[in-house]
Amino acid sequence: MPFVSLLLVVAVMGALAWAVVKFIPMPPNIATLIYVVAGIVAFLYVLQAFGLLHGVSSVTVPTVR
Repeated sequence: MPFVSLLLVVAVMGALAWAVVKFIPMPPNIATLIYVVAGIVAFLYVLQAFGLLHGVSSVTVPTVR
């Protein structure tokens, strides 16, 4: 997977998490939880994209063209 595609996917995930927290009223602790979950998902996505996470076979890494 090209590095630019990986950066694009991670940036879109971050922008979506930010938009959810910014535009939907919620308590600060829930907003923090959303950021933490988004960060963990992005971290696992990057690990799988680089081939360092072999145990998760049901999650696929989409290609951006």
